[in-house]
Amino acid sequence: MIAISALGLFVGMIAAILGIGGGVLLVPILHVLLGLDMHSAVGTSLFVIFFLASMAAFSYIRKRLTEWKLALIFECGSIPGAYAGAFASHIVSPTTLKIAFSFLIFYVAYKMWRVNKKNTSSNSIHAQSSNTVKLDKPRIILTLVSLGFVSGFLSGLLGIGGGVVKVPIMHLVLGLPMHNSVATSAFMVCITTLTGSATHFAMGSVNYKVGAWLIPTSMLGSYIGTKISVKLRSVLLSRIFSILLTFVAARMLVGL
Repeated sequence: MIAISALGLFVGMIAAILGIGGGVLLVPILHVLLGLDMHSAVGTSLFVIFFLASMAAFSYIRKRLTEWKLALIFECGSIPGAYAGAFASHIVSPTTLKIAFSFLIFYVAYKMWRVNKKNTSSNSIHAQSSNTVKLDKPRIILTLVSLGFVSGFLSGLLGIGGGVVKVPIMHLVLGLPMHNSVATSAFMVCITTLTGSATHFAMGSVNYKVGAWLIPTSMLGSYIGTKISVKLRSVLLSRIFSILLTFVAARMLVGL
């Protein structure tokens, strides 16, 4: 159980640094290393992620890095998109989709790696939070909802965490600084996993014993991760995220 707690610390740190849920790491750990069936692995993962994401979101909000209004508008499209994606996953060939999307992720990873240093080199938190998305026009709000729908659809369709899709969209498409993208994504993960974990809780697919060992250390790791993230240069943060995307794409291809 000590090893489980150590893994929770690691997952919490990585998830907080990158603004992702951590399911891409946690589900394989629970399923392959701990022997939980996939339903229990997913349910327990979401249950743990809600707590570690809440810690990360709280820390980022205190540092005034979270664009919470943008997040709420984004989620208006993301939630129905996730339902639509889950429905579409039963219709479209998953193998074809995974191959196509893996190459798309590789391309996004390349773009994240090659991000313009001039726009992302500042270490100042205040400098990172100054470039916000203006929400004063219906066209911008509609665009955000549409982008949220796309990210949710891809998440539901391919079974990947929303943060893996949302951070690149906010950073590359909306031009939000990397630190703000990570912080805002962490806030959105809280909203998403609250619904998902409640559903799995009702279905009885949460292993509370494993969760009890993972939650304290994952929350500690999440807190440490936010401290590390704000001190990293944006270009380095983008490149770490690029490595994560490459890992996700490779894992999708290997799992075919």
